[in-house]
Amino acid sequence: MNYGHKKIVAVNIEQAEKNLRQVLMGNGFGVITEINIKEKLEEKLGVDFINYKILGSCHPPSALESLEIELDVGMLLPCNFVLWDNGDGSTTIATLKASNLLSVLENKNLDSVGVKVDKLIASVMNSI
Repeated sequence: MNYGHKKIVAVNIEQAEKNLRQVLMGNGFGVITEINIKEKLEEKLGVDFINYKILGSCHPPSALESLEIELDVGMLLPCNFVLWDNGDGSTTIATLKASNLLSVLENKNLDSVGVKVDKLIASVMNSI
């Protein structure tokens, strides 16, 4: 996956989320939003969907740095990590590369921030 990272972990979604949150914190990220897609689809549409969560995470120093370069960055924040239950006791965790996401703004001044966040995200994904 050239535009992001995807990893299957051999634990259920609850344990995968717990592990991901710990690794995010250890890399300077915080989880600032959480969307339980399964619950929302059930509530709004009466659909029984797989366990699927979106965790919006933020690395405050990088967010500030990028916002100081271009305020439009706010449309791309926070960095989302998605988790879904594979139905076999494993969980998939996926996220986009920050550099790919930031490239839509076509501002070369953001390139170094994207590379820095990509390294942090790679560290997160390699640690889970």
